[in-house]
Amino acid sequence: MFISKSMQVFITLYRQKNLKQAADQLCLTVPPVSRMLKNTEEWLGVKLFIIERNKAIPTPAAEALYKKLMPHYSLLNEILNDNKNHQFTISSSLTHSSFFSYVMQPFIKKLSTMPRVKFSSRIYQEDDVYVSFCQMQSSEDFLLHHFILPCVVCCTPSVREGWKQLDLVVDHSLLDTDEFQNVVLVLRNEGFEGKIKQIDNADLQLLQFKKGECIMLNVNATNPDAETILPFNFSLSLYIYINQARKMPSSELMLDYVSHEIVGL
Repeated sequence: MFISKSMQVFITLYRQKNLKQAADQLCLTVPPVSRMLKNTEEWLGVKLFIIERNKAIPTPAAEALYKKLMPHYSLLNEILNDNKNHQFTISSSLTHSSFFSYVMQPFIKKLSTMPRVKFSSRIYQEDDVYVSFCQMQSSEDFLLHHFILPCVVCCTPSVREGWKQLDLVVDHSLLDTDEFQNVVLVLRNEGFEGKIKQIDNADLQLLQFKKGECIMLNVNATNPDAETILPFNFSLSLYIYINQARKMPSSELMLDYVSHEIVGL
């Protein structure tokens, strides 16, 4: 991405000192290599190589240019190699939440290579994606994508009539959001008498839910036969920060997944 084809042609030709060998290394034929060399020489206004048959003899101008370019070329190659070897990293303060289990884990299973999933309360430069329910501070390399998730309040069918006396289980990540506080106000106005119970473990939440011991919030009913959606819909803001400097393909796949399979755009 950072290394132009013209620079690659010049560096390779300088090292090989042979048009045919340079073309083979670049997976090109001789004519396009000659053409790019000619364009570079015209742009610089100097002769870089003396061509004799396939031999390419560097001129003093080529010697000077190579010495100037080499440190930058090596550094750019190092950056590109680091990016190729980089494991796709999803960072979030929500990694232990039910939201992450129900929404992000299905996406992760779709990837051909297992990503690195990291709990973090802030965005680091090494992150490819950061997921949060609130806006975060980040460097200019990160581009913010804001989604509105449709959410529901649900219970098991067996406790449909007595849901107002049950506790509402919730992750700590939701507790301080404006959307959650608004939901609680609506539920209280409808006669909800239960406690707000913080459980930061998706499996424990689901276990209590299946036993009919609580009501819970969900991005959507995952199993209509086992869940009854109560008549209280709400929306939840989701903020996804994408590291534009790396441009990992999996980042775009995540945006597409959230847009079409979760938000339903």
